Amino acid sequence: MKELNSFGQYVGQPVAEWKPRELPQKKMFAGHFCHLEPVSVRHALALHHAWHSIDDTRDWTYLADERPPTLTATEYYLRRQEAAPDAWYFTVLENISGQPTGTLCLMNVDKTHGVIEIGNVNWSPSMKRTHYGTEAICLLLAYVFEELKYRRCEWKTDELNTPAIQAAQRLGFIYEGTFRECQVRKGRNSNVNWYSIVEAEWPHHAKALRAWLRPENFNERGRQIKHLDEFKDK
Repeated sequence: MKELNSFGQYVGQPVAEWKPRELPQKKMFAGHFCHLEPVSVRHALALHHAWHSIDDTRDWTYLADERPPTLTATEYYLRRQEAAPDAWYFTVLENISGQPTGTLCLMNVDKTHGVIEIGNVNWSPSMKRTHYGTEAICLLLAYVFEELKYRRCEWKTDELNTPAIQAAQRLGFIYEGTFRECQVRKGRNSNVNWYSIVEAEWPHHAKALRAWLRPENFNERGRQIKHLDEFKDK
């Protein structure tokens, strides 16, 4: 939307009573199938085993870091995340087992303009393509838009990272463009796709995600009864 100012120039719509937003907090988030805790070295042993449940490092190709080779290295990796001054890392714990199975963070925070990114999503093999993986993202999206009242949440990924692109689209993020040659990751060029959800879009996505995530939509094996797309147009 746009309007004309007194000089005959097009300008954006006013944002009523806007003020800078608060920074995120290191806190817990509870869902039906998982919960999030601030990342801690206490999670190191379980995460080390989860990330090493396959022999190769294919899951780390598009991440900035390499897979920590030892438990000691995993502890150091998590301590760095704990101490990060400008990113808020969380561990995802599956509710039935209580086991840590992945990590993610809120980062690139611009509280002046209400912009934040969900990034460094690092799921173990057992967590990929699970309902609680979706729920973990949903919990942070709800925190961003409903509690912190940010206007925009971003998702960025290498243009060759097909699973991350599919996840962004499934969650409702809108593709905005590709930043060419903007990173060198592990000695290779990385063109980065940018996606976003803005505040006006979130209620529609939240309704669909929460309907899909109802416990009755999953059988005893955790298999979905209805696909997420079936809830998006209702």
